[in-house]
Amino acid sequence: MQSTIIQIDTLKPMGTLVDLTSQFNARVGDAFTPITIQWTEGKIAKNLDGLHPVFEAAVGQGHLENGQIQMSADAVPVRWVGDQSAVQNYGQTVLKFPPQVFPKEGLCYGHLALENDQGVRETSVDIWFKVFGGVFNMGLACNYFITDFEEALAKAKGDVYQALDDIKQQYQLKIQSAENAIDDNIASLKKLAAAVGAIQAQIDAGNVVTLVRHEADYNELKDNQTLLKDEVRNQLSKISFHPETFPTLAAIQVQYPKGTSNICVSMDNKHGFVWNGTTWEDIGVVLSDGLSNEEQQVLHNALHGKTIVYDEAASKPPYNDLNSLEDNTIVTYATDITKIRHAPENQIADSTWGATVITMNYASSSDGAGRVQFLITNSADQFVRVQWGSPITWSEWKSSIIRSYPIIYDVQKAKAPFNNLDTIPANSLILYAQTINDMQGSPDKSLVRQHTGATVLTIGSHLAGYNAGTIQLLFLDNGQTFTRMIWGEPAKYTEWNRPLEKRDFVGIMAFSKDLKEGRYTDLNKLPVNTTVSYSLSDEETSLIANYPSKVPGTVRTISCDLYDAPGQFQICVDRNNTIYHRILWGDPSYWTPWKSESTEIEKIKPSISLFQNIGIIGDSYASGELYVDGNYIDHYDISWGQILARKNGIKAVNFSKGGLTTRDWLTNEHGLSLLNSSDPQDLYIVALGINDYSKLGDAYLGVENDVNTQANTFYGNYGKIITAIRAKAPQAKIVLSTMSYDGQGTAHNYNEAIKTLAQHFGLPVIEQNNDALFTSDLYLNHMVGGHPTAPVYAAMANAFQRLIEESMIDNLDYFMTYKQ
Repeated sequence: MQSTIIQIDTLKPMGTLVDLTSQFNARVGDAFTPITIQWTEGKIAKNLDGLHPVFEAAVGQGHLENGQIQMSADAVPVRWVGDQSAVQNYGQTVLKFPPQVFPKEGLCYGHLALENDQGVRETSVDIWFKVFGGVFNMGLACNYFITDFEEALAKAKGDVYQALDDIKQQYQLKIQSAENAIDDNIASLKKLAAAVGAIQAQIDAGNVVTLVRHEADYNELKDNQTLLKDEVRNQLSKISFHPETFPTLAAIQVQYPKGTSNICVSMDNKHGFVWNGTTWEDIGVVLSDGLSNEEQQVLHNALHGKTIVYDEAASKPPYNDLNSLEDNTIVTYATDITKIRHAPENQIADSTWGATVITMNYASSSDGAGRVQFLITNSADQFVRVQWGSPITWSEWKSSIIRSYPIIYDVQKAKAPFNNLDTIPANSLILYAQTINDMQGSPDKSLVRQHTGATVLTIGSHLAGYNAGTIQLLFLDNGQTFTRMIWGEPAKYTEWNRPLEKRDFVGIMAFSKDLKEGRYTDLNKLPVNTTVSYSLSDEETSLIANYPSKVPGTVRTISCDLYDAPGQFQICVDRNNTIYHRILWGDPSYWTPWKSESTEIEKIKPSISLFQNIGIIGDSYASGELYVDGNYIDHYDISWGQILARKNGIKAVNFSKGGLTTRDWLTNEHGLSLLNSSDPQDLYIVALGINDYSKLGDAYLGVENDVNTQANTFYGNYGKIITAIRAKAPQAKIVLSTMSYDGQGTAHNYNEAIKTLAQHFGLPVIEQNNDALFTSDLYLNHMVGGHPTAPVYAAMANAFQRLIEESMIDNLDYFMTYKQ
């Protein structure tokens, strides 16, 4: 069976019958036969945005009368509504009619329409199908030409009508394909001759009842008429007028395999069934007649069983996605429910072979707000979620109680999410019968004594999409107890903590192996109340994040037992006996820069006066902007760049303006345009980012590869700025600067991006918070309107000079090529 494309022009009425026998081929019993409709408006593909197809028709016996199709009184109504998946590109819709359209030989006559989501109909067209045992015909707009002889044939009944109708169809085909006009009289004679021959063939085959046989059958029927009437009265007297309802006909057959006197109603199609003594007989729709609209709506919204889904059906719509299940239905899955889309797979320990899903909504025509879905597994675990919000979305699956899972005996073979303590679902109790020292998310092995079993209790909020505050408790069989929780922005687990049996420090020796395996590689993440001694080479030491020295040493982390608690501090003593210290403070808390006593060698630094002129690329903080009487005004003469230039006898150019982002800088007259029109500078300092993160947020950040693709992101546009500087002044040196913001969040993400960009282009980067000014009271508490005041700009000039001169030492190889 193959699909064909039928063209419908909504601006041009269909005035002729289209015989599609040679284009569309379907048979009795087919279901969901695809038919492609091309909708046009004056031969131009119609825009179907927001529309979907609707097919309404009657199915049963029918005949042609006065050029129109007349359906019998017992024809059954059929309605099919296509969703958005039925709408294709270029004005096409794909219709897949339900099985009721092709049950047996007969007619399906109605109309095909386009409606919007509010049920407003935009256009429609008459459509009919004629289903034979071997041929399927389809036509549009029913505007027929019928001769007197054809009309007589159309009114004929029984098998004679069938035979004559077949002849008529064959005759019309031949007439349409004829290349020359045929004389009407000759055509009529041929038609009559063919008809007579076909009638005789039917009579010879015994398919036509003769008058003699008809009279004999009538007399026999008349003799039994009285008995038949008595039996009908007897059966009607037994029928109850309080029908029973069942999900499907199959459910009726199971409940009453030998019948009952009641009318039984199958809720999937609202049809009534009566027992005729041998089988259940369909008496058509019974629950709509005589009921009010409110009563019919109640019946429409009643829960009814849908189907049992096995492996093959589970891979097909709508059963392969719990989001697409029909409202007010009960669907049973006899398959692995974790393989179905949008099932709570991360909250089920193993594959669950069997589950029942109940989808409820107060009205199937609603927008979905308030829809509730329950899922019960074959082990009686229950989950629930609701569709709510703006925009309307499904919440996460929730279980209202603490769930206990089977004991996990082999940690190495544990499946997700139970192979990682970070991913264990909230409100669950897990027992591990083995040591979990090597499992992901477990406490550092240096803190854990030998054990052979563990219990993990995870308690969290049921609020959709919110896991901050989730608490996890780890109980080891050796008596140790560890705790941690999810907190922060973005929310993530803190380090494991436990009450110390003794108020002493855990001593840890870190070797090359620890570094390779990812342990003790970041001083910001060292366990509290520990002393870590690094037995590493100088090169390996440089790989430790937030380590203050260039040579190995010992780091002591001192705090209460709460990870990331304000007041925590660290002391580092390196191999050269230099002491460094810092503290974790603030809200949100962050590590201050390392402090140490400056040695004589540290005071020996190059001077920024090496450069005769410098260019400062930035925003309001680089432009000396002041907030005065509600206005923001750039005062370039007091910008830190100009103050820095005056005190060192060099010149500076401000390629900056208040409010600029990296995106704006590329199009602003104070940005790229001024850069290209000015003289090349010896040193360029790029200090952008404040407006990028505050105005555009994380969505604008992008990824490192955006530099290569020149994407319109922070990465992409920052890369364009560096490329423009190198094109303007190939011999110049370039230094990037982070912002003075720290901690977690969007500003932190932008600072990390700046450091990544510096590494990408092989450029030095200065971190403002490494200078004491940017964490001092002068800088933090002496601003107006969120901007530095004049004395603060003067202090910033000294800080930037210190940072740049320190960068010249830290990146000596880069600056050694200046003027070469």
